[in-house]
Amino acid sequence: MATLSAVTRKNMAKQASLDFFVKKKHTFSEYSSSSKRNGTDGSRPEQVKTRRVHTSFTRKYDPSYIEFGFVAVIDGEVLKPQCIICGDILANEAMKPSKLKRHLYSKHKEISSQPKEFFERKSSELKSRPKQMFNVSHINISALRASYKVALPVAKSKTPYTIAETLVKDCIKEVCLEMLGESAAKKVAQVPLSNDTIARRIQELANDMEDQLIEQVKEAKYFSLQLDECKDIANMIILLVYVRFEHNDDIKEEFFFSASLPTNTTSSEVYEALKNYVVNKCGLEFRFCVGLCSDGAASMTGMHSEVVTHIKELAPECKITHCFIHRESLAMKKVSAELNSVLTDTVKIVNYVKSNSLNSRLFSLLCDNMEADHKQLLLHAEIRWLTRGKVLSRMFEIRNELLVFLQSKKPVWSQLFRDVNWTARLAYLSDIFSIFNDLNVSMQGKNATCFSMADKIEGQKQKLEAWKNRVSTDCYDMFHNLTTVIHEVGNDLDIAHLRKIISEHLTNLLDCFELYFPSKEDPRVGNSWIQNPFLSPKDNLNLTVTLQDNLLKLATDEGLKMNFENTASLASFWIKVKDEYPGLAEVALKSLLLFPSTSLCETGFSALSVIKTKHRNSLNIHYPLRVALSSIQPRLDKLTSKKQAHSSH
Repeated sequence: MATLSAVTRKNMAKQASLDFFVKKKHTFSEYSSSSKRNGTDGSRPEQVKTRRVHTSFTRKYDPSYIEFGFVAVIDGEVLKPQCIICGDILANEAMKPSKLKRHLYSKHKEISSQPKEFFERKSSELKSRPKQMFNVSHINISALRASYKVALPVAKSKTPYTIAETLVKDCIKEVCLEMLGESAAKKVAQVPLSNDTIARRIQELANDMEDQLIEQVKEAKYFSLQLDECKDIANMIILLVYVRFEHNDDIKEEFFFSASLPTNTTSSEVYEALKNYVVNKCGLEFRFCVGLCSDGAASMTGMHSEVVTHIKELAPECKITHCFIHRESLAMKKVSAELNSVLTDTVKIVNYVKSNSLNSRLFSLLCDNMEADHKQLLLHAEIRWLTRGKVLSRMFEIRNELLVFLQSKKPVWSQLFRDVNWTARLAYLSDIFSIFNDLNVSMQGKNATCFSMADKIEGQKQKLEAWKNRVSTDCYDMFHNLTTVIHEVGNDLDIAHLRKIISEHLTNLLDCFELYFPSKEDPRVGNSWIQNPFLSPKDNLNLTVTLQDNLLKLATDEGLKMNFENTASLASFWIKVKDEYPGLAEVALKSLLLFPSTSLCETGFSALSVIKTKHRNSLNIHYPLRVALSSIQPRLDKLTSKKQAHSSH
């Protein structure tokens, strides 16, 4: 035990001697706990040594560093080393021989043994590199703008996006190579025109056009809408909406938006699509909507339609318009049994010839041998406005060729063309439907108003009344084909029975036109002053006493009368006098903003069928459709400023 005690004492003495040279470091937690144990707040009279903070300093460049391939550049007011081989810029802390030499040997070992003169020559080349980079950057920016400019006509032409790279780019390169040389062709080759690139460009163009349109509609106080829906090749229901508003001293109409209706085409679905875009996305209010035009379907404009109900609640003055062209087409559907049988026979004959490829080829060859004006018949489609008149006119024009063709194949049908009474009815139908086709075409197009439409309908009503009186006296000069048949057949035609059939049909047309275009709902009634404020009104004015006085004052202003005669459009005149006669101008513009028909939507559906085909049935139609239908020019400067220019890969 005595021995062990001696050893222990010896070890303890050795430990004490070592503690003399080692200073124990106290952590902050230990210091805090000992302070608390001592009953203090943590403060001590002794000074606690803190860790030394090394202050950084800016290193300077030495000309000898060129031996390691580095020169000095200023980056953010700090001098930094830049490698003259790869262009990398290192931190200021790396500006010392050891680190610069490590960079040279690790990344550019193959030239590490080069003399100082080699690196000095590379340094002079580096000074001229920014100019080269500028030229390359300029080419890339031009290529970026060019890709947008190519994407725009590609979308306007409604063609597949791949045409830009597979056809357009190659054609431009060949033209440049032939006309401008190889250097120009190489620059053209840098334009990015791949399928995905064109798709992105079209989406960006569409978004920019949409932003501009929303800004323009917001600047205008009132607007009106035109909407219709159809089914595309993928059985998706697409809702198209056009907008009309005041812009740049005139009334402008633009494609507003398209939306996919996922399930049903009920009024609630249509209203939700309208609300989501007009209110939620555009930030517009329905109380400024002064008109809504559709094809007259119950889901759109029916008495219990949610579209009409909700909009009427927000905008009581909003007028619901049933498309004039649809109403004209509906008025033409009612025909007598005898005339309808002629139309039925015509459709059967056309289907017989066109449905069989052999019959179609043989008939075309026969028409060619007989030197006919046409070589093919036209198919009838009930949903197309002009098809009935075109089918009947074509049938009448090649009736002799059909007689020859059907003699051996369908003798019963060939006898129809030998029947002068049947031929006379065919001639009358081709005449009357061709006349109404001309009326239909005249009501299509842009910038039409309800007043101009009403004028054409009223003119057609008066023509029908006059024709009815002429037919009663056996005058058929207004029907050219029928007049030709009457002169050819002479007395073989039962003219009395024909007169009865035509008179009955004209009477039915008059009744149908009055049904679909009632005189009491004529938009011109009480609003004739809008069309010409300088003429004495023929009916009672739908104006307050104050507005009537203002109208009298305006009508006596000779200067405004000269402006009215020289102004291109009716809307432009009322916009010009808005400051002087705000009340009259507001009433007039609300009426002129109304869409009279859905012809623009029909044009949009035609574009839709061209863009989205069975080969592109999964295409997102909304972006290319906007670019194809919109007349707004995209802001290329704004689009390119947000993009980083890259050459084509």
